[in-house]
Amino acid sequence: MQDFGASMAERPLDLEVVEKRREDVMKVGGEGLMIEASTIIGAFALMTCVVDSTGRKEIEDVVKKTMKKFSSFK
Repeated sequence: MQDFGASMAERPLDLEVVEKRREDVMKVGGEGLMIEASTIIGAFALMTCVVDSTGRKEIEDVVKKTMKKFSSFK
């Protein structure tokens, strides 16, 4: 299994890398996995906006805890 890590995307985005990763996800899980991954990414982006706009503090280890939770789903 390939390790994609949990690091932030470099800017500007390298669209060739994005396309390759999209193809990798599609090979592993098809459209369903692509939609699921996109939903998770969207949720993180939305939470970041909420935290930034309200001044609330990030929950300690929130990414680690969330990834652990999602990895428990089968």
